[in-house]
Amino acid sequence: MRMQKGVIVLAGGASKRMGGNKALLRVKGVPMIERVIDAASKVSGEVIVVTSSKRASASISKVIGRGVTIIEDEERGWGPLMGMVTGCKRSHAEYVAVVPCDAPYLNPRVLMELFKRAEGHDAAVPRWPNGYLEPLHSAYRRQAVLEVAQDLLKKGFRSIHRLIESLKDVVYVSVEELRPIDEKLLTFFNVNTPRDLLIAETVESA
Repeated sequence: MRMQKGVIVLAGGASKRMGGNKALLRVKGVPMIERVIDAASKVSGEVIVVTSSKRASASISKVIGRGVTIIEDEERGWGPLMGMVTGCKRSHAEYVAVVPCDAPYLNPRVLMELFKRAEGHDAAVPRWPNGYLEPLHSAYRRQAVLEVAQDLLKKGFRSIHRLIESLKDVVYVSVEELRPIDEKLLTFFNVNTPRDLLIAETVESA
């Protein structure tokens, strides 16, 4: 039986450094959220965008097409872990990829590879040579996230790294193993500052 896949796009950040809703900022003329959803839609028919408020949801709904579910965090102020739980509750998939709204060069082939690595495990998490993890560019078994993350939130924890540490069976994927399908590893490029946005405009993607 084929794995049921879903993609959760986290768009609940405050974007203080960017001065507005980061998801709507344009890279090469296209809102970042639209670029991310386009990549996600090539991987799964179930794409769920999680925002922090109804206002943010309304703004995002104006720039993306139909077929994408937009919902708000169950509780505000808990960061991306709450976004993951909110998205997992709405999803019907066995496995979900969790991605940020500010990754304009998200590579669908990387997501497919992470789903492949995650199958039969609780998660597949990319890891850099220095040990840095990419928990918001990872694939997870949905039920495992719900069981562990909800317990962590009840105990007052909000760290996604704590979630990964608490999952029983995590596959760590060296980012170097992903270069054959994303040579410059641009899938991990996030726009967090105005300078990042300027860099994004100059990137030549494959």
